Amino acid sequence: MIKPLEEISTLENVNIFILSVSRYESQVQGKLIWLEKNMNFIKKENIHILPRDTNDFKKAKVLKRDYLSDKINNDDINIHIDDSHEVIIDRKYEYDDI
Repeated sequence: MIKPLEEISTLENVNIFILSVSRYESQVQGKLIWLEKNMNFIKKENIHILPRDTNDFKKAKVLKRDYLSDKINNDDINIHIDDSHEVIIDRKYEYDDI
C-alpha cells in the first residue's frame, strides 16, 4: 500500500495527509518515527497526530471528523484512507464528496 501512495504523491494537485489518533500524547513520537522511516515522501506539515488524552478523550472518529471538516481543500483531490470504516462512513453522511 505504501508504494502506490508514494507514486500518487507525485501527481499534480494531490496532497497526501496522515491523520492519526493516539490514545496518549506520549505515543505521538513513536508514530512520527515510524512514518519518517516508512513514508518519508509525505511532507512533515501534512502529518497530524491527535492525542485523545489532550482532547477530552473524544472518540477517534469525532476527532478526525472535526479535523477534516476544518482542513479539507475542495479544490484539490483528497484521498482518505483509514483503518476504521467508522470515520469514512461518518464523513460520507455529512458530506457528499465521498
